[in-house]
Amino acid sequence: DAEAPGITVHFNRSICSGAGECVRGLPSVFVSGAKDWIRPAEASVAEVIATVKKCPSGALTYSLDGVTHRRDETEVRVRIVKDGPYEITGPVEFDPPQWSANASKTCFALCRCGRSANAPFCDYSHGEQGWTDSGGD
Repeated sequence: DAEAPGITVHFNRSICSGAGECVRGLPSVFVSGAKDWIRPAEASVAEVIATVKKCPSGALTYSLDGVTHRRDETEVRVRIVKDGPYEITGPVEFDPPQWSANASKTCFALCRCGRSANAPFCDYSHGEQGWTDSGGD
């Protein structure tokens, strides 16, 4: 967890698909390659929240006053990411053996490469191992 006045940002590495929306969206807070890579004090609470909400895998969540907030999508969408996972948003029926800690049930990424250590969820093994496909956008 990364804390700053007014907000705590939670990161669940085991379900991160490596999309990079956080790093591209707010690079002063989400510093790629740094050990303490989440620095919520470097931007306003509103900016941090807006960026966390763009996380397509649900690996990023945040807490305000001790209450954890996750993406709560109402529109169903399935997206095939080129050389990456299936990104699922919306209220879909899905019953995996277990949900990861702090995982959203309306925003998550499912493994397509077959290499995830946290299957059926994507854990960015595709990127770390150079997996590619012929589908996606």
